[in-house]
Amino acid sequence: MLPKIEYNTKSLANLASDISGLSVPRLNICIRGSNHEETIRDDLELGQALGVRSTPTILVNGENIANNYDEIVSSIRAALKKAGQ
Repeated sequence: MLPKIEYNTKSLANLASDISGLSVPRLNICIRGSNHEETIRDDLELGQALGVRSTPTILVNGENIANNYDEIVSSIRAALKKAGQ
């Protein structure tokens, strides 16, 4: 079993310090900022409204598709056929 990692500002900064070329001070500014908070909240609400429970979740015309290649291809082909393409 993998160890549980607690994600917080300090643990993310520690992880980031191992990535060559990444600026930890700039990362901290981004983490503490709220520039994208509204977009994230909107995406979360949309996902919940569409019934998304995990990632990846694949939707074709609003229908939740099983996460296997054959089902995805079949659903896309059916949607294209229905659309007359």
